[in-house]
Amino acid sequence: MNTISRIAARAGRSDLHSEVQKSPQTVVVTGASAGIGRAVASAFGALGARVALVARGHAGLEAAAKDVEKAGGTALTIVADVAD
Repeated sequence: MNTISRIAARAGRSDLHSEVQKSPQTVVVTGASAGIGRAVASAFGALGARVALVARGHAGLEAAAKDVEKAGGTALTIVADVAD
């Protein structure tokens, strides 16, 4: 079971995986430069999603963008602090 399937199951949305695969989705992931945020961004990339990656660190965002694109998605990096 991949990351998106596990998240969908916990949220009671077993249809989420097939819904994302039907048409390209745009997803915004905060905290995307590391940890859970980066894993979720890569998982959506593997589904072919367009992923907006938001985090404070430019270097981590660039690496996460490479992960998303390597997985098959399209990445847009946005350096921002969502706490502001």
